[in-house]
Amino acid sequence: MDDDIAREFEDAMRPADFADDDRTQAWQPRDENAVDWCLLKRANALARIERINVAKAAALYELAALYDRRITAERATADYFELTAIDALARIAEPDKRGKRSLKLPHGTVYEVAREHIAWPDDDALVGWCTAHLPMARKVKYAPDKAALKAHMKATGEVPDGVEVGTVTTIQIREA
Repeated sequence: MDDDIAREFEDAMRPADFADDDRTQAWQPRDENAVDWCLLKRANALARIERINVAKAAALYELAALYDRRITAERATADYFELTAIDALARIAEPDKRGKRSLKLPHGTVYEVAREHIAWPDDDALVGWCTAHLPMARKVKYAPDKAALKAHMKATGEVPDGVEVGTVTTIQIREA
């Protein structure tokens, strides 16, 4: 795997694409050909970035899959031994005066715990019940409808409080 990652990295970098130009010196293009040369160099750099990002994503995906498989195997091992210990608790340990079982061992303690568990599987049913029986237990969330506000602003020219309208100027480069 390491050789594959190194090979993909080298392919992505393609040293032949790199310019030997010193990008630290102050330089100003003096004509259209020089500006076009800058655009070509920019396009080459962006293409290298894209190849590097693709190789990086592939390597990270492969590495993540490798770790995920190992984590899954270790989780299965941990779960197996946890269930085995819990099963043993029921067979080996005698209940104490509270009726609870426990085993205190050198590598940990296995014991019973009873806790209340509340599940909330159906919010719609719960909101309906709250509406009928306990209205104060409902939450209402208010948020501006930005699409409606944009339409209103376009139609009326009004700028509501909390809105800032301005102009942002950018320079864009369209690939040839």
